[in-house]
Amino acid sequence: MKSLTHKLVIFVSALVVVVVAISGWFAYEQTRHLLLERALPSLRAKVEASMGDFLKPYAAAHGPLQLLATAPSMQALLRAKLAMDVDQQKTQVLLRDVENLLQNYIKFYPDTWQIRLEGVATNGAAWLIVVPAGAQPIAVVEDKLGQTNQGGEPEASPLRAGEVRYSAIESDISQGAEGKPSQAGLSMTLRVDYAGQPAARLVVYQKLTHSLEQLRGALAGAGQLYVVEPRHFRYVVHPDRAKQLGQTLGTVWGLSEEFPLLAEGLAALQSVQTGGRSLQREDGEHLVHMAWYTVGQAGRGADVGVIYRLPRQAVLGAFDALVQRSLWINLALVMVALLGSALFAGSVTRPLRHLAQVISGYGRGEHLPLQYTERSDEVGQIGETFLEMRQAIEARTQALEEEEQRLNSLFESAVDGILIIDAKGIIQRYNAGACKLFGYTSKEALGKNVSLLMQDVVGQEHDLFITRFLQEGGTRVVGNSREVEARHKDGSALPVQLSVSHFKYAGEDYFTGICHDLRHQHWLQSALKMANDHLESQVAERTEDLTQANQALQQEVAEHQLTQAKLFLVNQVFEKARQAIVITDHNNKILDVNPAYEALTGFQKQQVVGHDPAVGKSGRHDPAFYARMWRSLLSENHWEGEVWDRRSDGSIYPKYLSIDRVLDRQGSVLNYVAMFQDLTEQKATEEELERLSHYDPLTGLPNRALFRNRLEHEFLVARRHNRSVALVLINLDRFKQINDSFGFTVGDRLLAMVAKRLEQLVRKTDLIARQENRQERDSDTLSRLGGDEFSIILAELRAAEDAAIVARRTVALLEEPYDIEGQEVFLGGSLGVSIYPENAESLNGMIQCAERALVKAKEGGRNTFRFYSEEMNRHSAEQVRLETELRRAVMQERFQLHYQPKLEIATGEIEGVEALVRWPRRDGRMFSPDAFIPLAEETGLIVPLGRWILKQACADVVAINAQRVRPLRVAVNLSAKQFQQEDLEQMVLEALEETGLETQLLELELTESMMMGDVDEAINTMSILKGLGLTLSIDDFGTGYSSLSYLKRFPVDALKIDQSFVRDLERDSEDAAIVHAVCNLGESLGMKVVAEGIETQLQMDFLRQLNCDTGQGYFIARPMPLAQLQDFLAQHQG
Repeated sequence: MKSLTHKLVIFVSALVVVVVAISGWFAYEQTRHLLLERALPSLRAKVEASMGDFLKPYAAAHGPLQLLATAPSMQALLRAKLAMDVDQQKTQVLLRDVENLLQNYIKFYPDTWQIRLEGVATNGAAWLIVVPAGAQPIAVVEDKLGQTNQGGEPEASPLRAGEVRYSAIESDISQGAEGKPSQAGLSMTLRVDYAGQPAARLVVYQKLTHSLEQLRGALAGAGQLYVVEPRHFRYVVHPDRAKQLGQTLGTVWGLSEEFPLLAEGLAALQSVQTGGRSLQREDGEHLVHMAWYTVGQAGRGADVGVIYRLPRQAVLGAFDALVQRSLWINLALVMVALLGSALFAGSVTRPLRHLAQVISGYGRGEHLPLQYTERSDEVGQIGETFLEMRQAIEARTQALEEEEQRLNSLFESAVDGILIIDAKGIIQRYNAGACKLFGYTSKEALGKNVSLLMQDVVGQEHDLFITRFLQEGGTRVVGNSREVEARHKDGSALPVQLSVSHFKYAGEDYFTGICHDLRHQHWLQSALKMANDHLESQVAERTEDLTQANQALQQEVAEHQLTQAKLFLVNQVFEKARQAIVITDHNNKILDVNPAYEALTGFQKQQVVGHDPAVGKSGRHDPAFYARMWRSLLSENHWEGEVWDRRSDGSIYPKYLSIDRVLDRQGSVLNYVAMFQDLTEQKATEEELERLSHYDPLTGLPNRALFRNRLEHEFLVARRHNRSVALVLINLDRFKQINDSFGFTVGDRLLAMVAKRLEQLVRKTDLIARQENRQERDSDTLSRLGGDEFSIILAELRAAEDAAIVARRTVALLEEPYDIEGQEVFLGGSLGVSIYPENAESLNGMIQCAERALVKAKEGGRNTFRFYSEEMNRHSAEQVRLETELRRAVMQERFQLHYQPKLEIATGEIEGVEALVRWPRRDGRMFSPDAFIPLAEETGLIVPLGRWILKQACADVVAINAQRVRPLRVAVNLSAKQFQQEDLEQMVLEALEETGLETQLLELELTESMMMGDVDEAINTMSILKGLGLTLSIDDFGTGYSSLSYLKRFPVDALKIDQSFVRDLERDSEDAAIVHAVCNLGESLGMKVVAEGIETQLQMDFLRQLNCDTGQGYFIARPMPLAQLQDFLAQHQG
């Protein structure tokens, strides 16, 4: 294998084989795939065409039957039958006419094996039966039928006029003789009307044997045809005729037993409501076309399932034979290619081996003769290139030797000392300049460590410096020039300027050091320093004298500059201030005003200088106001406050004024300085804030804060005059639907219209208030509540019944229509009324009483009013006490879990339990879950309670499963608040980790309503829980309002049928239909179905027939404590 020839031959051979094999395999697979892909549509077209021929006669059967029903002889017979014609002879004649008509039909349609004419009024008893019998069909009339004349099967739903109803395909037992196989057939039923009313039914029983044989012949060949009826998938047509419907007595052959996967696919197509009901696919070694077809008219015919299986080899056989022949041809071509490549490789590698010998000898210093240089191909070019390369190497070697001589001359002739050391610090080169500088000869220095030339402290650490540089890179020495202190041979200190560089040679690290002697430079620097020190001492003496003189001058200049700066600053403040400034003399005459004064008052400086500041007096303040101002100035030298003043144009405005009295050192008045600012905008802002704080921005009426203030005021007045006060709370009915339908803008307009109506209704002394902002305003008498809630305060009531008058007027007024954008809209109102002081004596108490009465009004049907009663108060107090006990019970975990077993209906085994919380009373009885579960939801206690339930249930089931072979699954109900908790996933994980329960054994039950608030968020939460491996189910399914479009998006595993549907299953057909539909829905969506509330054996049997998966209810077992559950499970296993 060392020969290049062998390698080349092997490489080329392998390459050819791989390329041919890959390309051949790819082409083979692509062609097979293409053939199979094209065969599927052809297969479908072939079956569709044959089935079209098979179904055509039955689709057209409606016409002949309609002709029979409308024939004159048929109508005449119906007329006689309906008229109860006692002329039996005449009736017999009419019967014979109809008999001849039906016999002719059988002759024309020989596959007919019976025709029945049944009377509607006689409960379906046959008037006439005609059956084929050789050349002439036999007819039996009603008077010869005797007691065997029984009506057909009852109709599932009444026939419509002109409708032909087809039965399912079934075994025609009436055609088979005793002990002989029967034939497949179906029936066609037509309602026969007389004078527009149903009078009879015409039932035609049709044999399918002949048509099915024609279908079998049309699809004969390599494929296999299977035709099944829709109920149990029993064979109507089978390649083995013995397996066809009715062919073997006592034995039933079906698709589900022979081809279960095909049966599943056909069942899935059967449940398709829209789109195609056919499917083509590959099934192992066969291509399969499966479809449902309707025998008869669409929507009223009988379904029949068709499967046609075609072996793949029937499509690919010819192609596989062609491929086999191609493989032998390609193998021969590959062998020829391998032989040619071996011969070619030998001619190429022979001169290459010679070139390799010559080049290898040149590397050892031998000059062997070179052949093949005269060739013009690549081999000759390689030889010429080698000769040129050898000449270039020899020339380069000579040049390098000359360069080395020049560098050695420079190295030795340099004035500075130059030395080269290796990575261990050993001196490798040492020039003459270094000998002169350090005193060591080359012989003494070479081979020694460079620390020989360093001071002891530096020399000891030098090797460490080199190691650190080689490991980490960059130091302060390498690549830089610095002054260091070296050591002379005689031991004296030697100052030098050292430059260090690093280089690599032959893979080794080396350092070059260039040392410049600094001894003469240091002597010059020392002499210069002595001269500078003497000069600086003389300058310092003269500078001290000048400094003292300058300090005195600078202090005087600084004082003048400070005074000037203060004056400038005061003037800038006076001119630039945004507040108006007035300066008067001691007699209160204006000396100066600033530009802000002119801008605020409109008075110019020349108009007021020399005048009293009272030039802008408004006249709104009395003399006493100004007397108090002057007393404050005289006693405190300062006054400030709000003042109303007058501008030059006569307008009055508010301002905030500050006056200071300026005294000299003797205490005499020098000036008065007044500063003020305009408060006009501030006052307007305060008024707007006051309005926004106390008034509703939508209607302009006062809000909740003013309502509360006014109500408290009315309480005081009522107590003083021994009067009553009524509080009416109003909540608009149907407002949310209108707001959602028309939008918030229309909703706001509607609220404003309601407020206007209420303003017209109540007296000026009454108050309408909106429950929003919580600030107050004293002078308002009308207000409005927020959202769609209002309240009315009825003050100075003479009797409580007066409030009922206002309430009735309010209800009637709110019922009147509202015109919204040209469309009439109707609202209503629910009112709650409380009376002071009969119901409550505090503001919050009155509001609570009215709110409870409002709730009762809504529960009473809305659009009415209710007064507060003491019974509501007692119920509220009971709820408060119950909430207190519930909080204590949650903190102390005073709850129990009962478990209700869940039965696997098909096997009768217990497959799981549902955890149900119970709260024991102190007397041993139990609180009803309906009493405390809603309260826990309302107060939020359901979250900690639900956390305890989840952990306890997991722990109990772990203990139970430790003693069982088949582990139980536990179902725990999730509340709406738990479902919305952000830490729901963490809560579930903690329960599983702390108890050790396997994830797949925990089932969480959700309700439809909790998932419909925010569907996308609910789906996200359920997906997170599913990702943990849990089972999810929808509890009380059918009582919520989820749609099927959402249901198919929910990642749930089971549907629990609410017990309200199961309870009346035997008596209520609607409940039975709902349960049947849910079972079918669960099967279609791949979900399990659990039925709750099973109480009887009949219910259990009905659910078993519907293939319901799991049952739960008192018939199986009541909810029980853990210990009783363990005994129950032990007995059930035994």
